[in-house]
Amino acid sequence: MDDVYKYTDLKWRLENIPEEAAVRGLFLNMLDERAAEFGPDVQKAYRDFFKSHKFSAFSMYGVKDYLIRMTKLAQLAFGGPDIYRGVYQIQGATFPAVRRTLIGRAWFALFGNDFTGILKNMSGKWRSVSNYGLIEMSGGAPDYQLRFQDQYVYIEHAMAGSVAGAAKVCGLEVHLDVRLTDAFNGNMAVHVQPAQSLVTP
Repeated sequence: MDDVYKYTDLKWRLENIPEEAAVRGLFLNMLDERAAEFGPDVQKAYRDFFKSHKFSAFSMYGVKDYLIRMTKLAQLAFGGPDIYRGVYQIQGATFPAVRRTLIGRAWFALFGNDFTGILKNMSGKWRSVSNYGLIEMSGGAPDYQLRFQDQYVYIEHAMAGSVAGAAKVCGLEVHLDVRLTDAFNGNMAVHVQPAQSLVTP
């Protein structure tokens, strides 16, 4: 973990997150899926490091463990200096991974590829997948505002990646402007980019 601590604020972050803060196991399972997508060598290194890699999707597990696993996987796949970029990419696969779960199929059956509906659901149902923090959404297409309160997973990297991944599922590209008030609180402006018009020669 030396590289992880060197290139991130994880050590400080772990000291400042309540022990009881937890997320559903589906997020931890997603990390092992992502490790496989990065190749057999990365998945083997990930599994060798953590030993356990299968979790009950609906049970709650410490968010500290999730952060350790996420940053370590980013380090294994992207290298120490690029951990935060790796976190963004890893979290970008959150919605496609959630979509394959029972709860995710229910969500997407409800909202399909409606980005507004997905953002509303992500905000309104946050406490169904974690036991901490709040996400509030305002605005509407093409400009949304997300306010994060007591969010222990990196807002500017992980949560931004999740939003970009959700947009991608909907066939959209977004520009994100994240303004933190401190490490665990901040706002994210989400601007849906206009569709590129086809230019015929």
